[in-house]
Amino acid sequence: MENYFKLFSILMDKEKVYMDPSLTFGDVCRWIGVRSTAFDRWLMSELGFHGDDILKAYRGAASSYFWKKYGILL
Repeated sequence: MENYFKLFSILMDKEKVYMDPSLTFGDVCRWIGVRSTAFDRWLMSELGFHGDDILKAYRGAASSYFWKKYGILL
């Protein structure tokens, strides 16, 4: 699962796929080739968060950043 997490992290941090509002956690899991239920359980056990919650947190952080820096509401 660690390798899937590395791919997930790259897609989130470098590619910023979370900026697509239609993207789901399941979509990301399909891209990296892992079952979403298994990966979600692993994320919960390792990080204490579900995959959907991580996606929401990234989106919330980006929205807050753009609002504070540029006055743009995403």
